[in-house]
Amino acid sequence: MTCVIVWQLQGFARVSLQPGETKTVSVKLYVDQFGFYQNDGGQRSWNVLPGNYIIKVGTSSVDFRLQQQITLTGKPVSKPLRENYFSEVTVL
Repeated sequence: MTCVIVWQLQGFARVSLQPGETKTVSVKLYVDQFGFYQNDGGQRSWNVLPGNYIIKVGTSSVDFRLQQQITLTGKPVSKPLRENYFSEVTVL
């Protein structure tokens, strides 16, 4: 089995702190955010695979303060990409 490591920003919250101050920050992650785009011979799809993922929290992309491994379970999901992501509108 091949292990591929990909880092993606999936959520953020801007928080201002005074020296010594702490705050609790929550960022929701949805299953589709663990997916990846694939173009296989013109068949475009969004895929989510079961497996282990590491969530990292930090002040920047090089300063991680917390991390937690999670496991997605279930069957692999492959969804065809849509042509329209918003309402389709015709202007006359």
